[in-house]
This record gives sequence, structure tokens and C-alpha cells, in this order.
Amino acid sequence: MVAMLKVRWRSFVASAFLMTCMLLGSLYIARVPVLSWLGSLMIVVDPIQASDAIVILDGSYFGEREIVATDLYKDGYAPRVAVTLGYEPQSSEMLRQRSVSPASPKEFKLLLLRELGVPDDAIVVLEEGVESTFDEANLVANWVDDANIGSLILVTTRFHSARALYIFQRVFGDRNVRLTMYPTSVDYFNPETWWRNRTTLRIGLFELQKLFFYKLVY
Repeated sequence: MVAMLKVRWRSFVASAFLMTCMLLGSLYIARVPVLSWLGSLMIVVDPIQASDAIVILDGSYFGEREIVATDLYKDGYAPRVAVTLGYEPQSSEMLRQRSVSPASPKEFKLLLLRELGVPDDAIVVLEEGVESTFDEANLVANWVDDANIGSLILVTTRFHSARALYIFQRVFGDRNVRLTMYPTSVDYFNPETWWRNRTTLRIGLFELQKLFFYKLVY
């Protein structure tokens, strides 16, 4: 009896080990298409079309969003470029106390747009500071209501595009406003390789977490 139990136990352990190896092997083989699919969930690119305004979402200070917005403006896709503003870092006040004058988010964005060739009368600054994409969507929605705008092109970073569009659609609700998401194409986030780089892996995991959270909550 004991010998039979030992045989059965060894058979069970061997079968479990084999199944585990097969499962791990399958996961290893499937990792690339699965991770690529997850990367694609973060990105939305709509067909570009003429609109009433271009909105540059806050969150990047590398200039890639301003480059895309300027190109769209110069190509005639919209007559206005609107920018949202994040809050200044606390270090800005400390620097001023030491006679250093850092550029504010507003000054930095205006400088970029002007240098890129967008005239002042085509730039709209939404002055109220924002802390999140949800804040931005509400701020832009209020501006749209006041300015009688019927269509917008949203410009942001690629990995942020799906979540940003989802939030804007929820906030705008039944407003008769067409939203076109046109993210940058010059940033470093590649949906087919994002997990192979430490920086983009961290960004991607954080973004997926926020994307799934918003879809569960809103």
C-alpha cells in the first residue's frame, strides 16, 4: 500500500512538473504578442481632419507635443492652438529666492510655439492649473462651451493617448463635439518593444494601471 502511494505521488509530482514547464514555456512563447497587444491598448491614432482647435495636453516638457501641434496648425487643420498648464514645481519659488528666474510652464510652452512659428493670436492659454487628465478634460470642456467649439484635435504622447481620449469622451458626455486623438510620432514609446527598456517598462505598467482604473471607475 505504501509503495503504491509512493508511486502515485511520484507520478503526480512528475505530471505537475511537466504541466508547469509546459505552462511556463507557453507563457514565454506568448510573451511578445501579449505584451505587444498590451502596448497597443495604450495608443489611439484617429484619422486627422480639419477642426476648430488643437489642444496640447500637459505632461511633457520635451517639446514633441508642440512640434506636432505646430505642424497641424501650419498644415491648416485648425486655426487655434490651445495649451493647458500644470502647476509650477515648488522648486521654482526657491530658485527665485536665489535670484534665479526659471521659466514657468506657460512661458516655456509659449516660447516653444512662438519659436516654432505659431502666431500669438492663434494661441489660447487655458490659465487654470491642472493636476490630471481628468482636470484637463473638464477645463477644456468648459472652454469649449464658452467658445462655441464643435471639434477638437487632442495632441499628447502616444502611451497616454488611449486613456486621455477615454477620459475626454466621458467628461464631454453628450456635448456635440468631435474629438480627434492625434498623438506624437516622435516620442520614444514603441508598443512592440516597450517592455525591453527599463524606462518605458515603468511608464507602460503605470499607464496600463491608470487606463484600467479609469475604465473600471468611469
